[in-house]
Amino acid sequence: MSPMREPRLPVDPCLLDTPEKWTIHPALNRLEGPTGSHQLEPRVMRLLLCLVAAGGQPVSRDDLLERVWGETFVAEGSLTLAISELRRILGDSPGAPRFIETIRKVGYRLLPAVLPYTAPERGSSARDRSRRRWAVAASLLMVAVIVAVAVAVGLVAMLPLSDPPAPRSPIVPVPETSLPGMEVGASLSPDGEMLAFSHWRVKELRHRILLKHRATEVTEALPGEPDYEGEAAWSPTGDRLAFVRCEARQCGVFIQALAGGEARWVTDLTEASPSCLWWLPDGRALVIADRGGAGQPFQLWLVQIEGGARRPLVAPGVEAAPPLEDLGPRVSPDGQRVLFVRGDLVGGGERGLFGVLGHLYTVPSEGGEATRLSPTAGEIFGASWLPSGRGVVYSVRSPWGWEVRRLDLDGAAASTLLYQSEGLLRNPLVSPSGEVIVESWRGDRNLRRMELPSGKKKTFLDSTRDDAEPAISPDGTRVAFLSARTGSWELWLWDQRTGTLHPLTAFGGAVLRTPRWSLDGRALAFVVQGPKSGELYTLAIDPPGRPQRLMEWPGTIMVSSWSRDGRWIYLGSDRTGGWQVWRVGSGGVGAERMTPAGGIAAFEVGEDPEGGTRLLYSKPMTDGLWEGIFRQGPIEREVFVPVKLRAFDALNWGVVEAGVYYLAREEDHPGTLRLWDPVTAQDRALASLPWLPTVPRSVTLFANGSALLYCELQDLQADLVSFPLEPE
Repeated sequence: MSPMREPRLPVDPCLLDTPEKWTIHPALNRLEGPTGSHQLEPRVMRLLLCLVAAGGQPVSRDDLLERVWGETFVAEGSLTLAISELRRILGDSPGAPRFIETIRKVGYRLLPAVLPYTAPERGSSARDRSRRRWAVAASLLMVAVIVAVAVAVGLVAMLPLSDPPAPRSPIVPVPETSLPGMEVGASLSPDGEMLAFSHWRVKELRHRILLKHRATEVTEALPGEPDYEGEAAWSPTGDRLAFVRCEARQCGVFIQALAGGEARWVTDLTEASPSCLWWLPDGRALVIADRGGAGQPFQLWLVQIEGGARRPLVAPGVEAAPPLEDLGPRVSPDGQRVLFVRGDLVGGGERGLFGVLGHLYTVPSEGGEATRLSPTAGEIFGASWLPSGRGVVYSVRSPWGWEVRRLDLDGAAASTLLYQSEGLLRNPLVSPSGEVIVESWRGDRNLRRMELPSGKKKTFLDSTRDDAEPAISPDGTRVAFLSARTGSWELWLWDQRTGTLHPLTAFGGAVLRTPRWSLDGRALAFVVQGPKSGELYTLAIDPPGRPQRLMEWPGTIMVSSWSRDGRWIYLGSDRTGGWQVWRVGSGGVGAERMTPAGGIAAFEVGEDPEGGTRLLYSKPMTDGLWEGIFRQGPIEREVFVPVKLRAFDALNWGVVEAGVYYLAREEDHPGTLRLWDPVTAQDRALASLPWLPTVPRSVTLFANGSALLYCELQDLQADLVSFPLEPE
């Protein structure tokens, strides 16, 4: 290895001295330039900073591998892929480099000079006025406020759910926060100068409310050590905060006067959700989103501050199939209408993030009939009114990635304001002066292997791109998984016997989901999901073949398993409205609904004494598992199995030789893999896991129980960013 001295890596933003003026933000893992803001994986950013720190001198491949990957064993191909990713973003060419030059038999060097970066200032009058208000506000904030959001989060492959307009010229958002961890659930003071937001330290499982003046980097934490606090909403007069507090898994809505005193309880809350409350302009009532009871859909309620009396604001969509959820209420500036998202929470690809597959609606603030705003359905992650009340902004998943869109109430088509190809844009809000503030999420998903029972962990097939949904062959020698290593999500195969790793598909941008092995290990089944329908494919592995399309159904489908005889493929589908388990002939002929009252994922677990097949399955919006027996047709009678599987982990389980493994989210640990024996009903812990994404499948166990693979979400970060809104 070359004796390179290790210069200190830059920590402050800097500019590449080229006409494009690319800006490097080390703390944010962000590269900004003429094509927009690009979120880099942490290792790719560290690679770039190593080149910057070398000051134009070559850096050897060995030094880069050591400084970027450390003691993790990786092939040199990982470095090549990371360099290729930087070149792709910068628009660089290895044959005629302008940014990164390859030095044969040595390594790489950065060609442009590096300059200091000066951030643009906000208007001086607003800044000075903000500082004066902050001096007063800071003295009032030493009060106890305890808030809570019990929401699991995860990042999964992109799912396009509506046809968007092409993005316009890129906007480079300005960071409002840049703390380690996640800043979510923002609320603006009425003058637009103060932010209240939840700061989530993921590894510590801590949610705390912070208040920040937008003109400074100083934050003020509210005193106390609550279980959770979040979802703050500033009162119309700016002197109170409404929020959610959870202690010992009991949640409620509270109000805290910033002048001091005890936080005052308003009403109980069955379950917290993002952006779940908002004030009416008179300050006498709140609109909240809450379940009508355990297992019931979310609906909107009007809650009086004095006395806590509540009543439904709009009739819930419980008669729909599946039942519709109402979330994210926002009251219009004039107080006349309430904006909200209505749709299928279970069908969304990001259930832990409360992405709703549905539409934007409004309802009169006194209650009544709901009116649909959005012309097409999409997976929506929060919405807010424009200051004039003549339109809304909302976050939606699209074929481009994630977008913040504007929809005017005059009937004009929605327009894209901001797009982001990686990560997540969530919960936009608009300041009185016309700035959009939105959560910008990013993370690095890698596959990890854990040996059992030792618990020893190691990286599995390290990559600078996201890997997800591992599926282990029945003999344990091959692993199929989804990866973005080629720039789009494809199905890949690793073969332990030959040491080979290669893609199995080349759909070039389609959304692939839920790869599952046949029990003889000779074929895979998977789904290609589109905006309005899902397609079921099979792929022969031994001998190799090409993907074969079996059928296309409306709505969303997810493969869960193959039958023991290989004749059937079990899948979850909402083709008839509600989620049910179906079985489809593996040759493409025949389809039969199996569950009597809902289901998502299913596995055969043997036969009963009379020769019937025992089918174990999970249900939407319901913790635990269910068992039914069938012979020739669908299940007629089902029995509840009280395992510790949560409803949002409905795909995080499977069947192996020793029984049924599943992911449990327990109070004293973010994740535990457990094993349930369907014969003896014994339920025991197998391994402790780090926090894992909720969907679609984060963990899988080798059939002999010797090891497991899991998808770990590393370096999860979320910042609040802002960008200007064009005048209305």
